[in-house]
Amino acid sequence: MTEAPEAPVTGVVNEHHRYRPGEPLRRYVAWYTGYRQRGVPPARHRGLPSPYLTLIFTMDDPLDVAAHPDPRQRPGSYDALLGGLHLTPALITHPGRQSGVQVALRPLGCRALFGLPAVATRLADSFHPADNDLAA
Repeated sequence: MTEAPEAPVTGVVNEHHRYRPGEPLRRYVAWYTGYRQRGVPPARHRGLPSPYLTLIFTMDDPLDVAAHPDPRQRPGSYDALLGGLHLTPALITHPGRQSGVQVALRPLGCRALFGLPAVATRLADSFHPADNDLAA
């Protein structure tokens, strides 16, 4: 038996759900959000400074960072990234679709996951592919 081709997605999908982690993880993670947008106009938004590091895992298209908080860092596309603590916003763009999971990682969570303090020079004001070995 042959499978029918997947039907094209029609209509607009614009959803997100934010959750607080279970008690054992709360010292490491403030919250996490699943998001999905499809069929929306292309857009850009500012990734604002916060007291958390931003850990993002994309599901479909990479995350496009048009401008990093550190202007010396070139724009890039990331399947997964860790955004360090920063004082200026990042500029994020998408072509009308995006999906993934964003984790608000507490500084203690950064040390637990990556073996680095949140204020490590390599993390401050910058984004890094999360698949890199940041502790190296």
